[in-house]
Amino acid sequence: MLEIIVCTNHRPVSGQPSCGARGSEALLALLCAGIEARQLNCRARASVCLGHCEKGPNVRVLGQPFQHGMNEAGIEHLLDELAEHQQN
Repeated sequence: MLEIIVCTNHRPVSGQPSCGARGSEALLALLCAGIEARQLNCRARASVCLGHCEKGPNVRVLGQPFQHGMNEAGIEHLLDELAEHQQN
């Protein structure tokens, strides 16, 4: 089973950029809903800081490179890729 992590870290005090402040929690919810709707053999979970705050929101399919600057269109593309991978 593939595992996908989404950084949902917030940095409210420091003023530094964070994935959570850029909407990553909504992206995680969208990803989880897409996985369930497509009945994909993978799971997504929240993660603490992945160390790429300035490039966020950050998502990573474990074993693959980070995907930086994730947005709703990127989540849909990722879901399409996961579905294609599962069919093969």
